[in-house]
Amino acid sequence: MNAIASDVLAVPLVHRSALMARVVDLARRVAGSDANLLVVGESGTGKGLLARFIHEASARRQGPFVTITCANIAADLLESELFGHEKGAFTGATDQKKGRFELADGGTILIDIPPLRDRLEDVPVLAEQVLLGIARRRGSAPKRLTKGALDRLMAHSWPGNVRELQNVIESAAILEDGPEIRAEAIRVGVTRPFAPIAEAMHRRYSLAQLEEAYIREVLRLTGNNRSEAARILGINRKTLLEKRKRYGIP
Repeated sequence: MNAIASDVLAVPLVHRSALMARVVDLARRVAGSDANLLVVGESGTGKGLLARFIHEASARRQGPFVTITCANIAADLLESELFGHEKGAFTGATDQKKGRFELADGGTILIDIPPLRDRLEDVPVLAEQVLLGIARRRGSAPKRLTKGALDRLMAHSWPGNVRELQNVIESAAILEDGPEIRAEAIRVGVTRPFAPIAEAMHRRYSLAQLEEAYIREVLRLTGNNRSEAARILGINRKTLLEKRKRYGIP
């Protein structure tokens, strides 16, 4: 049986697994406290959705919802962004600035979100939710997953978590013209990461062309998470940015 955390209708948390049921139950309980919460977890597991769910279920739902995405903040500006600075504290600090933590009023509780590979029973309901969203945007009936498509989804380990699942389903919905999504449209599997090398051998790519193809593939697999992609590639975010600019990768 599917479950939808509907306390906050604007932010439904669709799930079937016992792991997520425990997370949602904890979220409901802590939402009534005066404490701010630090939500952590792997990329794409839905940290932002859970944080918004807690915020809108709390007595402070009318107040600001402050988002901190550290991966998008340059290392030399991170301290200033998080804790603020005084006027003249460094070159370019022309005004006093409050940090994000001050704006969010502190935090006291840690919630660890389970990755998608540990709650595969949630994959069908999450995929269905993505398809419903696509249908609403298009003003059409939602597409259905065939058993073969669902089997492929359930066999994947989802290193990019919910964000990767969303990308895969959206891509499949584009590829399929009919009302059903077949297994062939679900582009996941253990052989997929090696596609750039096979293509490079077939087309006799240069080393630069192979590097570009591999970077694009890693970004795709991580749901365009630059920090995770840089970690897999063994380079820092600055080097990844330089390579993206060189190859015209968005």
